Amino acid sequence: MPIAKRDIVELLLARSDHERAIRADEELPVVIHVENHSCLLRDLGLDPALLQWELGKASRRFERGRVQSRRPAGRRRLAGRS
Repeated sequence: MPIAKRDIVELLLARSDHERAIRADEELPVVIHVENHSCLLRDLGLDPALLQWELGKASRRFERGRVQSRRPAGRRRLAGRS
């Protein structure tokens, strides 16, 4: 599973782990393959098995301020009522 280095750095910054974020930016290749770079990821305090889930959580955190409601404007319906 390829992951962009930028995503790893943002994940570490979301954890307020600035030292590891700087180290990741310097040491990791532009595209990280979890299977091939699992040792480097563990050295940065990341669990390769949980990385996909953690990246999804981090990206939602950064986009929280920009997300708009997906409910259409107008009348709301309650479940079971027409």
